[in-house]
Amino acid sequence: MIKLKPLISEVVRLNSIKEIDPIKDELAAAAQNEYDNWIQDEHGYNDELGSGGICHLIADELIDVLYKHNIHRCQTVSSCHEQHVYVVGQFREGIYLIDVPYQYYETGGGFTWKKRPNIKFDADYIHVHRLDSNPRKLSQYTDEMEESVAPKNDELQLKVKNLEQSLEQKYPEIDILHLYIKSNGSLFIGSIRIKPEHRRKGQGREIIHQIKKFADDHNLIISLAPEAEPRYKEKLDKFYKSLGFVNNKGRKRDYQLSDPFCRTMYRRPGINEIEYPLAKGEDAQSYRGEEGWKGKIVWMTPDKFLHLCYPLPDREKEDESSKNLEYRMKNNLPIDTLVLVVDVAKRKVTGHEGRHRATVAKKLGIKQVPVLIYTGSIFKRVPKWDPEDHEMADKAEFKPEWDK
Repeated sequence: MIKLKPLISEVVRLNSIKEIDPIKDELAAAAQNEYDNWIQDEHGYNDELGSGGICHLIADELIDVLYKHNIHRCQTVSSCHEQHVYVVGQFREGIYLIDVPYQYYETGGGFTWKKRPNIKFDADYIHVHRLDSNPRKLSQYTDEMEESVAPKNDELQLKVKNLEQSLEQKYPEIDILHLYIKSNGSLFIGSIRIKPEHRRKGQGREIIHQIKKFADDHNLIISLAPEAEPRYKEKLDKFYKSLGFVNNKGRKRDYQLSDPFCRTMYRRPGINEIEYPLAKGEDAQSYRGEEGWKGKIVWMTPDKFLHLCYPLPDREKEDESSKNLEYRMKNNLPIDTLVLVVDVAKRKVTGHEGRHRATVAKKLGIKQVPVLIYTGSIFKRVPKWDPEDHEMADKAEFKPEWDK
């Protein structure tokens, strides 16, 4: 008991983590100030920081605010091969991370980062996460951490770098792409971003598909940390889940792939996943013409599409057309989009094309199929929809064709 008394009194002198909540607005304001002072040119260059980011400067600002409020048992720590800097503090309740996740205000990887425009920080941007319930284990989280990136001269690391470069050459629509092998052996997608003018055209899916093929060929797990601004979180999760990734939690948690500072998703190699091979360009036939698509393509489950159409007769579910479609999907041969003809004013499906495609896709376990929300031949070009029309199309909130 005599040896324990000094340790117990030391813990009692520590601040409580509850002292952080009242100053979150002040912490956010300090981060906002550093962000506002960060000026990059059109190439993402700053005279002082070069192409680097500002996470270390924000961490320093957080420390200054904490010290101002007499919270002194904290310090900045770098991780992920110096890709991010955050604050770790010792409190009565344990060891805590205090951070503004870099994904909120910058994108990139390694030592090349670009500023996200027009970000407004608030208290929700201040993340507080307990790393350990024992406050005496501070040194385990502040000592130099093991590098999360495998040696740079590793043969596989070089192959990944070649993959990254080949994808950038093949897809000039890429704004930022950063891939590397982590020390846990997974192929980590550190950053992937498509240029704004090329988004919503399927390039992101194509690039992920190429990365998946590389991972399968080399028997690699793919891992990523899908951080986005809060309003985009659900959409980003849905995107990666449609590509075969799972959240690293619950029964599917893999502790080797976990990160104490952010949530992760992963995909294991060798999973026989099939994606809908959407025809594009000259391969596309349906509802194409000199004016292009007369509507909007959205992705939905095969069940959702079939629910909105008249039922397909059982005798047609295994006919020659279905067998041919199954062969094409299994061999990734291009197939036209499915179609829903919609009366926009009545929010009702009035026609369809693609029940065979949806039925075969469901049979093969394809999670999402592309559906053209077609508004009729009276339009010579894509109609000018209101925002609520786009939301209606994205969610496929229509009355089914059979609903009189």
